Amino acid sequence: MAIRIKGIRGPASYSSGGFPVTLGRYQSIASGSGRMVGVLVTSSTPYLAQAVSNSANVVTVRLWDSRSGNIEVPGATDVSTMQMAMIYEGV
Repeated sequence: MAIRIKGIRGPASYSSGGFPVTLGRYQSIASGSGRMVGVLVTSSTPYLAQAVSNSANVVTVRLWDSRSGNIEVPGATDVSTMQMAMIYEGV
């Protein structure tokens, strides 16, 4: 196993519940696999990111607005300038 880092950007139109990030050629990082996944925000933004679910090689990232008591970012918000680093254990 190796620790991997993938640079990602937010979507142009955020959807409630989060947005999917595919880790490409890597094998399963599903919750039962025992592999860890984390997301760090690397740009200046009021939003916080959290990996909320992972299935096969897809992670769902949910965004929270720190300006409003950490409620989820409203749907249709443009977060495309937001840069994040996904850190995970993969093969």
